Order: sequence, then C-alpha cells, then structure tokens
Amino acid sequence: MTCLSRVKKEINDVAYLPILRKSELYYIKGEYLASIGQVSEAVDLLREIRSSRGDISVDDLNTVTTEMGYIEAMLTDARKEFIGEGQSFYLFKRLNLPVFDGVQNIDFRNLYTLPVPKSEEVVF
Repeated sequence: MTCLSRVKKEINDVAYLPILRKSELYYIKGEYLASIGQVSEAVDLLREIRSSRGDISVDDLNTVTTEMGYIEAMLTDARKEFIGEGQSFYLFKRLNLPVFDGVQNIDFRNLYTLPVPKSEEVVF
C-alpha cells in the first residue's frame, strides 16, 4: 500500500461521518411528544438515550410529568451528550433560552435570527 492510497482511503472514510446524532433526533421527537401531552413517551425516549450511553441514573425521570419538566430533564441530559461540541448553542437557540457563557447568561432570542423568506410564508 502506497502512502497516497492510505491518504485516499482516509479521505473516503470522512463521507461516513454522521451529521445528526440519533440522540438529537430522540431529543427533537421527545420535545414534540411532550408538546402534545405525551410526556411519558418523551421520558421513555430520554431513558433510552441514557441507557444507550450507559447512564443508569434514570430514576430521576420518574418525577417528570409536564412539558417543562421534560425540557429541563432533556437539557440536563443534552449538556452531558454534547459537552465540548458546540451543539448545545443550537439547542438553546431553538428553544429560545439564554446561554450561560461561564460568567453570565446571554439572551440570544433576538440575535442570529434570519427572517422567513416571503416564498416560505403560508397563509391559511
């Protein structure tokens, strides 16, 4: 195997990097389920994420009965899942929550928001 063929193989392997984690999909699905009142199903997804990570602290989820309770539990879990990756910013931005930068909370609700294009607007 030549040096060039090794480099080419490494470049080809990059095409298989995941763009979205399965846990992110579960968080989004859980948010939806909690928003329509199916909090227990959302909590089950959170338990599945934790158990796949080897986290056995699922007993604290027994007290989650509301949408906001689920969001708080999900945020706690997501901080562990995305530590050091920068993905938490997008989670907080999507939920319109302030981001703690280590010193203070920064309110991003009106920052980094693009207007919806006219072609995307739907009138009912």
